[in-house]
Amino acid sequence: TGELRTKMSQSHEDSLTSVAWNPDGKRFVTGGQRGQFYQCNGRLALLNVATQGVHLWDLQDRVLVRKYQGVTQGFYTIHSCFGGHNEDFIASGSEDHKVYIWHKRSELPIAELTGHTRTVNCVSWNPQIPSMMASASDDGT
Repeated sequence: TGELRTKMSQSHEDSLTSVAWNPDGKRFVTGGQRGQFYQCNGRLALLNVATQGVHLWDLQDRVLVRKYQGVTQGFYTIHSCFGGHNEDFIASGSEDHKVYIWHKRSELPIAELTGHTRTVNCVSWNPQIPSMMASASDDGT
């Protein structure tokens, strides 16, 4: 229709350079030149802010809901995502070689997964098996 449905960034300095739809067609992700990354599930959006970590935004009310603690980010673009049962969880890679998992309602991680030896750039929940996720790291695994 050409109608603007959601504005992912309120800053004129943001330069979003990529976008992709998830296979279910209900969510999309965008990324930008300044290391920002947004994932939207309709009402809530995850934003990876280069030096501030993972933020959860309510797009309808246009308010910051939560800043998740623990993740180390500053130099690389890190991908975070919703997942798990009812998409009640958030996962993110980190420059400290870990994967962090939070419940949407808690700022503190409920798990820190180790095993990588370099930055974890991307995580993805399995849509068919909500308790399974994959991670990708600069260590080649």
